[in-house]
Order: sequence, then structure tokens, then C-alpha cells
Amino acid sequence: MKFKIFVRMTEALLSIAGIKEDEEYDVHLPNFLLAFGIALIAAAITLLVAFFFVHNRMLLIFCAVCLVLGVTAIMCRRNQKVKVLSDEEFEYTTFLGATHRYRFSDIIALRRNKDSMTLFVGNGKVHIESIAIVSERFASLVNEQLAKK
Repeated sequence: MKFKIFVRMTEALLSIAGIKEDEEYDVHLPNFLLAFGIALIAAAITLLVAFFFVHNRMLLIFCAVCLVLGVTAIMCRRNQKVKVLSDEEFEYTTFLGATHRYRFSDIIALRRNKDSMTLFVGNGKVHIESIAIVSERFASLVNEQLAKK
């Protein structure tokens, strides 16, 4: 409960700082993920400080886990995006920053997973998280291609 409050406070600070959603992209992750990553890194720092007082090795393990999850969340928020270039093609950037260009006509299928969706395009896959913000333009272009299949 307290961690959730800390995430909400971090999210409020981001909005005060003027950090806005990436509206220039057609699929992007919300600022909540950035706030969650910052909160996890803050938790890792807190656990590290607590380790020096308590000397419990479990604190170091939890610190490492929080740090890795926090950095991963921030990387996902920063990098994982889709931008429609034209009505024929779009550009997908993975959470590690690798960029791929795909054509809408190459879309084969869309699989809905528990926590995400996978768009199969030619030889590649486009991973879209369930919390991602998807523009109407991208959704309609994908649905149009899936209706043709």
C-alpha cells in the first residue's frame, strides 16, 4: 500500500516537472511506468542503506531485484514505441532500442496474451503491453489489415 502511494506521488511529481506522455508516437507506454521504475530504484537505494544497519544479505538480494526491475521499467517506458510513418508502414522500437520498419500489408496475425498482445509481422514480432496507449490511427490500420486476412 505504501509503495503504491509512493508511485502515485512520483507520478504527480513527473506531471509537475512537465514530463508528458509521448503523444508523437502511435503506441507508447504511460508515465505510470516511469514513476514505477523510479519508485523501484528508490526502494533499492533504501534497501541498500538498510543493509548497512542490519547486515542481512536478503536486503542485498531485494535491492538487486528492485534495481533491475526499476531500470527495466524505465527502459521500457523510454524505448518501446511504435510510430506510423505512412498508411503503408510503421516503425517499431524494442525496449532495448533496436528499431525495425514493417509494412502494414505484412501483418499476419494478432495474438492476445494475458498481459500483452503480439502482432506478427512478416519475420518479426511487435510486442504491445496491455498498459500501452494505442492511437486510433494505428489500431484502425492494424484492424484493416487483419480484416483482409
